[in-house]
Amino acid sequence: MNDFDARFEQFVREHFGETLPCSGLDTVVADLQLDSLDLLDFVLDMERRFEVEIDVEIVDEDMSLVQIRNVLRELTARRTGAEGS
Repeated sequence: MNDFDARFEQFVREHFGETLPCSGLDTVVADLQLDSLDLLDFVLDMERRFEVEIDVEIVDEDMSLVQIRNVLRELTARRTGAEGS
């Protein structure tokens, strides 16, 4: 597991705590039983933690946490690349 993956997994565990199903990052957002406000809170927390801007429309309840991690990784790489330019 690389550093980014470890940071994301730690973030998810901190955010969801005991409510995270045993399937871990393979969990689909719909299975977390989040209402729209909870989902928005999750996205805003990711933005703060990883210092990126996420279009709320990108994250939907059919995505797994792994898919969200992959989107977040891409956004972080873009931000890091832009800072280096």
